Amino acid sequence: MINRIRSIALLRKIPVKKTLEKCIATIELTGMVVSAPVSIGYIQPQEAIIIPVKKAMSTKPNKADWIRVQQHIADMNRIMLLKKSEFIKLKKQKALVLKIMQEDKNCSPSTDKNKIADYIVILSKEYNIDPVFIACIAKKETHFTENLNGKNGKGMMQLTSIAVKDMYTRPNLYHSGLNKIKEKYPTYESLFEAIQSDPELNLKIGIIAFAQRLNNAKGNLKIALQNYNGSSQKIAYANDIMKDIQKYNI
Repeated sequence: MINRIRSIALLRKIPVKKTLEKCIATIELTGMVVSAPVSIGYIQPQEAIIIPVKKAMSTKPNKADWIRVQQHIADMNRIMLLKKSEFIKLKKQKALVLKIMQEDKNCSPSTDKNKIADYIVILSKEYNIDPVFIACIAKKETHFTENLNGKNGKGMMQLTSIAVKDMYTRPNLYHSGLNKIKEKYPTYESLFEAIQSDPELNLKIGIIAFAQRLNNAKGNLKIALQNYNGSSQKIAYANDIMKDIQKYNI
């Protein structure tokens, strides 16, 4: 370990500046590689690690600089191991969601599957829901049609005005994230209008709604699906989605 080296003469033999430059290049390149497959902001840049290393390079490197860089690199290694594991998981989830969409014969060829798969995977992670659940619901509801105007429901997740109004007026019963969403929309009517033209927002509100049903059902997926639909066909609706979930979530 570097902190055990007592002789400063030994340190002088190490090409510190070149090593620092390699560290920066490695950190920046690794960050780009990890973030590439998920296109909507999962991985953040490593400024917290890169900046201290660059700062150490701005003056003549010394033992203290070298030790700080080693600490930052150790931190980077821990972060990247975690992100690599999470990246692999997200990559598999996205591939599975894409498979569900590709095998849906009623999904329009013009649908931007890659974009919707990104939305589903990232938002499901944000609200701690299995993305396969959401993909199978979206398949059943609209076959991933972004702005479908149904009899009662709107958008890909077919949200009703009654459901949106309840979420808007009682956000704490659903998720704290709804309060941030409310800040952008002065009334529930304006939010309901927005979810008809914004597929990402539609998915987000739909996921929050389903997460609340799943929580109220104490994790019972079938009951949560029945409550998400709420119509006279809710049992058949839930059974159909359960078959899909069991098919893809092995």
